Formats: sequence, structure tokens, C-alpha cells
Amino acid sequence: KSFDIVDIHLYANTEDVPKKLSVLKDVMARTGNSGKPVFSTENAVDFKPAPTNEQQAQDIPKRLSLTYANGVILVTYFLYMESGTDPGTQVLGLVDGNNNPKPAYYAFKQFVANIKGFTGVVQENGPQGVSIYSYKLPDKKIYVAWSDSAGSFDLSNVISSQQVSMEEIVMSDTSAKKQTVSTNQVPLLTVPVYLHTI
Repeated sequence: KSFDIVDIHLYANTEDVPKKLSVLKDVMARTGNSGKPVFSTENAVDFKPAPTNEQQAQDIPKRLSLTYANGVILVTYFLYMESGTDPGTQVLGLVDGNNNPKPAYYAFKQFVANIKGFTGVVQENGPQGVSIYSYKLPDKKIYVAWSDSAGSFDLSNVISSQQVSMEEIVMSDTSAKKQTVSTNQVPLLTVPVYLHTI
């Protein structure tokens, strides 16, 4: 039967997203459907065990960057409001059952604001232990980066500007903390940050 779009629901651990999408691409190639666009209309952190509110928020820039960089062209986060008795619908909402925003709500809002209008995303070849994704916007690039362990890293081979404005993840109704750092000495943690060229 013919179809236009392939949809994959990704509730995997964030680190497993590329592997699951690679398996999907292999199946598509074997069945003569490698040219079909891929959507992910349900995408969220694994809920077994349930993440903390902070873990859910910190996961958003990571998993969405991994999803986009591995060929998915449209992503819908699951879900907006928590409800029901299913374990996933009880913990994965951007807002709770009373419509109160969770930290993930603010992290998701920040992510969308930063990458709005992007035309492509690439996983860059950064230092060992560093994950860095560049989003191409109409007038600039913005980077999402994190590391396997805390440290200061030279990203000058990836980012052409000498300095970047480093923006921390927002988890409440406050402005993001920003600081200007040298591109050859960017402090990174396991929690992702946004890097804006200056």
C-alpha cells in the first residue's frame, strides 16, 4: 500500500534515539521507502522510571536535537497536560493536571523560541565527550551543547566567532541566565546550554 509519511513514536532514553531512527531508516530502505519524510508525532523522555521534573526539562533540548539531526522533519512533544491513569500521561506533560506549568513547559518554550525558523540541524564534530548541534537560522547559527562530564572545552573548530553568549536552560517563569565566554574555553555540563554567536 502507498503512503506519504512515516511516523515514529519515540519514548526511548534520549541516548537511544539515534539507534532507533537508524533501525527505522534501515527498514525504510529495505522496503523501498527511503525517500519518505519522517515525523515523530509523539516524542518524550522514557517514563519507566518516571523522570523528575528537572530531568524532563533538561532532556528536551537533547532529545529534540538528536531527533532532528537524525532526519526527522517534524516533532510533536508528548504531551501538553497530564491526566488519566496511564503512567505516561501522568508524568510527561508540559503542564500538570491543573494546568500549572512544569519546568519542562519553560524549557520547551525556550527551545522553540531559540530554533524557530531553522532550516537544518547538524551534529558537529566537537571534542571527545561533547555533543554539539548547530541549527541553521535565516541570519545566524545557534548551537545546543552538553558534555558527558563537567569541563571547559575548546569549540573554536566548530564555532567561528571568538566569543559566544551562553544561555542556560530555563525551568521557571524567569529570564534565562546568560554569560559571554570565549569559544576556546566553553564551560559545559551534562545539562545542555544554548550558544549564540557574537
